[in-house]
Amino acid sequence: MRILAVDTATKSCSVAIVEKESIIAETTLFIEQTHSKHLMKMIDTALNLSGLTVSELDGFAVTRGPGSFTGLRIGISSIKGFAMASGKPVVGVSSLDSLAMQCCFSPYLVSPLLDARKGEVYYALILSLIVITFIDIDHQIIPDAITLPGIPIFFFASFTLAAITYKDSLLGILVGGGSLLLIAEIYTRLTKKEGMGGGDIKLLAMIGAALGWEGVLFTIFIGSLIGTLIGIILMLRTHKGLKLAIPFGPFLSMGAISYIFFGSSIINWYLN
Repeated sequence: MRILAVDTATKSCSVAIVEKESIIAETTLFIEQTHSKHLMKMIDTALNLSGLTVSELDGFAVTRGPGSFTGLRIGISSIKGFAMASGKPVVGVSSLDSLAMQCCFSPYLVSPLLDARKGEVYYALILSLIVITFIDIDHQIIPDAITLPGIPIFFFASFTLAAITYKDSLLGILVGGGSLLLIAEIYTRLTKKEGMGGGDIKLLAMIGAALGWEGVLFTIFIGSLIGTLIGIILMLRTHKGLKLAIPFGPFLSMGAISYIFFGSSIINWYLN
């Protein structure tokens, strides 16, 4: 199978043509100019070096982030154009997964990082949230093995990041864990039964350590909004009413991931 792969997620722009497990052509540029000026020429160069035409390719691959929004848009739109014109399949590849695959035989936990070009760092926090989401859906439990180490890890990481200060991280932990603890306590006193598990509290504390207090408030709002909408739909379909138990962890994860990718844009849109 012959695959044309494109990576525009970071400052470097790469194009490669792979046949089975071998790279038969590759070209990379590392310059400040936008990728739109060079990507099509690089694709043409890679095709010429390989001696192939677009019609001889079996499919396409492109990085889908996280990374530069402009760069990702250029790469994805270009490859989708090729895929639509040729009728060949296209697959999106996580930038973090592609980095981690370079250490696929490592016996240790691999945590890939990406420079966001503003002194910020994308963590593999998203991967942890995805894992937590599926575990919470299947077993209605959020593993302490993920959240408890995550709280100090993200707090100490704040000392090296420009995107968040250690004060914001500490306040995020207090606001995140404290707010849900307060809500859980009030609910328990009013209803005489437990309505929110300790796993949700520790999860939001970890999110607060990584995203700060602003990220916590955004996560709670979006998570509650999505959870309410889905909860109403499920209650109507199952006819269980308020007796239906729905895990909150997945909705908190959705809120946090939404903040990572769209938080600033949504907040600025709302304020303006």
